[in-house]
Amino acid sequence: MPLGKRMLHISLLSVFLTGACLIASAQECAVLSTGACTSPGARCTADTGGISRCRTVILPEEPPDCRCIGGAQPPQTRPYTLECVENYPAGVNDLPNSCDNTDRFDARISQFGGWQRLFYWKESNAWPQDWMETNLVSGGLDANWVDDPAELSVWSGHGTGSSNEPDGTWSLVFGITRNGTSFATSPNQVHLGEVGTDPFGGNGRNRFVIMDASCSAIEGELSQVWINGSGQGGIFMRLHQAMAFHDSPDDSDDRLENFAEDVDNGDTNKASWLDNGESCFLFWCWNSPLIMSFDSTSAGANTRHNSESLKNILARPSSFAGSFVWTFIDNGSC
Repeated sequence: MPLGKRMLHISLLSVFLTGACLIASAQECAVLSTGACTSPGARCTADTGGISRCRTVILPEEPPDCRCIGGAQPPQTRPYTLECVENYPAGVNDLPNSCDNTDRFDARISQFGGWQRLFYWKESNAWPQDWMETNLVSGGLDANWVDDPAELSVWSGHGTGSSNEPDGTWSLVFGITRNGTSFATSPNQVHLGEVGTDPFGGNGRNRFVIMDASCSAIEGELSQVWINGSGQGGIFMRLHQAMAFHDSPDDSDDRLENFAEDVDNGDTNKASWLDNGESCFLFWCWNSPLIMSFDSTSAGANTRHNSESLKNILARPSSFAGSFVWTFIDNGSC
């Protein structure tokens, strides 16, 4: 694939089919006559410095419902974004099962009804800027990919851990360097679910995030990384729930699929994540899954924590300031 291009797998796109939806202007190249995008169905966005990059649309076999990129979604349809990396540069261990994990999750959640995959970035197509706050970081693109229009975002790949945890920061680690970085870091760059008059532009929509990665939710730094950040909020803005790990989990190929299956069978997110995030053989267990829930009141946070799921979605918190509750299984920490 030519440098600067990445494939876009989008499940619903009607601009080629019914004409009922148009691609939002923010998603189009400012000038299409430059030759930056020449293949059929290509669209492009301005990268840092105004450089365009093409995303080729792969149309589904069946005519889809109406879906506008960056626009309103069909009633009862909630979009989700997946990103994964298996192959890392020399000196960083590869994760041969990361994308198998998200592949299987994608196949299982598509059976729910009510959820629809919107974007799925793999390997060099997964960029750190996709997770960076658009209204805070130069070149940040979260308002296009993982925070709006996505209501669920999933990362499967490496996360940072230091020799002196907790150190107050955490990063998603990507397989390529893009615009000078291979990391998207909280609390200074990653903020999800902000709406209305919340800090960082209020242009979020995310409700759930899964960080299937090492050291993504260490109890001693939840305040800095997830809750308070630099004073305006961490990863959690008005997210409903986050599912992550207190330690460095094994390179599983099916825990996300099993999580989705149990939710589909009636489990809460909490019960399913804790059950499927942990692995055991006889009396030996490993992996330390953690789930965190948020609401504007402590009673609301507890209700959400114990009853919400991807199939039983409660109302969005009325403020980005409020109460957090979390539960984790302790089989060790980073």
